[in-house]
Amino acid sequence: MAHWIDLRTGYRCNNRCRFCSQGDLRDARPEATAGQILDALAALPARHGAEGVWLAGGEITLRPDLPDLIRAVREAARAAGIARVGLQTNGRVLAAPLAAAGLKAAGLTDVAISLHGPEPLHDFLTRERDSFRQALLGARRCQQAGLRLQIHTVLTRSLLPSLPELVRISRALRPHLHRFYVARMRGSAQDRWEMLIPRFGLLQEPLLEAIRALMADGIAA
Repeated sequence: MAHWIDLRTGYRCNNRCRFCSQGDLRDARPEATAGQILDALAALPARHGAEGVWLAGGEITLRPDLPDLIRAVREAARAAGIARVGLQTNGRVLAAPLAAAGLKAAGLTDVAISLHGPEPLHDFLTRERDSFRQALLGARRCQQAGLRLQIHTVLTRSLLPSLPELVRISRALRPHLHRFYVARMRGSAQDRWEMLIPRFGLLQEPLLEAIRALMADGIAA
């Protein structure tokens, strides 16, 4: 399976997720410049043969230079034989009209949007009111723009009872892929991990059911 290059561009974010593994990095590390990002891409010895490049944060859509950055990364990726450029995002900025279409025009091909539960659980976990509605609208705008959509979900204890509902939301969106992660005992979750991190024995069967339901609809999971 072809791999993707993952370039983290900074840690600034407009969510304050209870499980965020990055902790205080948004205050401790400056955002990378476009030149630094392109230098990092050029320096990677394994870049040849990669399917695409992911640009991630923090929340990368907060960068005012994002369209120009995507154009530059797209050009550098093509020169290295890499076909796709994607964003990992919470999707909130992409809810604005024409935002996703503008990034598509700049050369973006893929987007991964985070949905951590149905509303209001998602808003509780991100600690930002209306973040679920914005993420969902952002996902739809990306699809309307012709971007290939992924959904990313961090699995928490509080999500398990609502996981079937989240799967129904994902199936309605019909993403290319729904990827699940388990919350980790680091960053913001470090002091409340017993409340956030699900025990494997409780997680296994609900997660398998979720994956089966998604795959039955032709959605990779």
